Amino acid sequence: MELAQEQRAQQERKYGAEIVARARRRIVQKILPATMEYMRRILPQLTRDRYHDAELDAESFKIKVWDERAGQNGAWKEKNIFSGGAKDQFSLALRLAFALATLPQERGASPGFIFLDEPLGSFDAERANALLYLLTEGEVGRAFDQILLISHVPVQESKFTHRIR
Repeated sequence: MELAQEQRAQQERKYGAEIVARARRRIVQKILPATMEYMRRILPQLTRDRYHDAELDAESFKIKVWDERAGQNGAWKEKNIFSGGAKDQFSLALRLAFALATLPQERGASPGFIFLDEPLGSFDAERANALLYLLTEGEVGRAFDQILLISHVPVQESKFTHRIR
């Protein structure tokens, strides 16, 4: 009796794992193309037009960025070889792209806000201004009714309607 129960429990776990794996594949298939489309639009804005294309491995979720200055014809480079600031820019571009890609098409059916905690820490002034534009006037600003930004880096306060100090 105990053996039969254990075999059944093991079979249920196996079946559950298969369901989760299938659901993951479907979600990735549905969301990844839109995420990468948004990332390709955001990336040049955050990197001063230095990078325009990126790939995300659907299994490992590792980011690769096309570096046209690499070698004679350009090359795909993994995120981990870049400086800390560039890595942060790539990761933020991906997070913002994912947030945009997962919004339901019908307005009002999702949270009308996005919360960003210290996204400016490793950005120089020009890139910080590019991010602030993206958040207040650009694609992210148009997609969300409220942008909650926590920052110890001084920002142009006139870009925001409300501030808490």
